[in-house]
Amino acid sequence: MIVHGLGGHCQRYEELATELNREGVLVFAHDHVGHGQSQGHPADIKSFDEYVQDVLQHADKMRAAHPGIPLFVFGQSMGGSVTILSALERPTLFAGVIVSAPGVIPAPESATTFRVLAAKALAFFAPRVGVARIETHMLSRDTTKVKAFEDDPLVFHGRVCARLAVQLMSAMERIQREVHNFRTPLLALHGDQDKMALIDGTKLLYQHASVADKQMKIYPGVYHEPLFELEPDAQSARRDIVTWVAERIQAGQYRQDTLEGAATQPLQELQGAEQNHI
Repeated sequence: MIVHGLGGHCQRYEELATELNREGVLVFAHDHVGHGQSQGHPADIKSFDEYVQDVLQHADKMRAAHPGIPLFVFGQSMGGSVTILSALERPTLFAGVIVSAPGVIPAPESATTFRVLAAKALAFFAPRVGVARIETHMLSRDTTKVKAFEDDPLVFHGRVCARLAVQLMSAMERIQREVHNFRTPLLALHGDQDKMALIDGTKLLYQHASVADKQMKIYPGVYHEPLFELEPDAQSARRDIVTWVAERIQAGQYRQDTLEGAATQPLQELQGAEQNHI
């Protein structure tokens, strides 16, 4: 399962999905409320838990449709925050969690005392007032991929609403409080030049996760989105994910006929409460 980041959408991850498909892995995803092709006000949410519950609902649907198959989840940036909270709520739902540059600790320059207080006031009095834009030049060193992000009609290009900004900060605070309860096998990825999500957050997750099966990979020179970086770094990140998942499927001794049947299924997208093929 793929959980995309703030402003993005699930179709950006077709390349990762294709590589996982080659290993016989079924891949599915959905656009968050207010993102991509899903309904809802752009970049706004009343409660961050709506994102979490959508992930859990989609995961339960797919698990019921494909019993006996291990379920792995990948989350990028804010999607990493959603993924971590989903695993904290349902520790045994996923066979493994992969996060890339997860939002765990906010960058100090974007979370100054003044900005936090201002965002909280706006979230109360004018929740849909925009407070920040995605700094696209910080996403990747690959200018072609950055341009593709900027030109993508499914990407949200406006200002993030105050309410969502406050909800995201609250979600990160919760993760910091509860990180010691994280008990799901973990692969954590982060670029050491990421200025959007602090690498200290990924290190905190790795260090305090209460699970023996955990790995952390730091990519030198890489910005916020390892999967959309210059080659060979992007390919390296994809292979790290695919290898990690494949090794755990093989070690789990899952029924081969079930896995082969699942591999023929298409990438799927859940929009709101309705599930559609893409």
